[in-house]
Amino acid sequence: AGALAPDRDVVAEPEPLEEAIAYASVELDIGGEKVPAAIWYPSDGAAEGVEESSASEPYEHFISLGRIVRLLLGLALPLGLGRGFRLKRQSRGKFREASLPKLSEQGTPRPCIIFAHGYLGSRFDMLGLCERLAGKGFIVAAPDFGEP
Repeated sequence: AGALAPDRDVVAEPEPLEEAIAYASVELDIGGEKVPAAIWYPSDGAAEGVEESSASEPYEHFISLGRIVRLLLGLALPLGLGRGFRLKRQSRGKFREASLPKLSEQGTPRPCIIFAHGYLGSRFDMLGLCERLAGKGFIVAAPDFGEP
């Protein structure tokens, strides 16, 4: 009576975000290297472009099989060999994709968290946590660091 059927997904419905959030995909210049990064931030109540949607897939991601094989086995495969896909949001509540506002355009000063992924990780490894932190008032920056 207490067993779950193996073909059923059991996922708890996330609680709605406390604040509307925005997301921007940017490219940072770190030491002369272009580094893609995801930025989540509170939208400061700006209603323009804010939509209620828990089913959207705003996050474009690409996993390079060529890069992984090169790092782990030293074989020279094309870096473009891999798979691109879109990731779903992990939270419910008001959300919008936006360009990153200038600091002078920001309303309330906000604390910032830098999320650094682990080896062979990506900026989206903890996207649910990043969304939730933005919904609590934090600016969260998650760069895709290259592997040594």
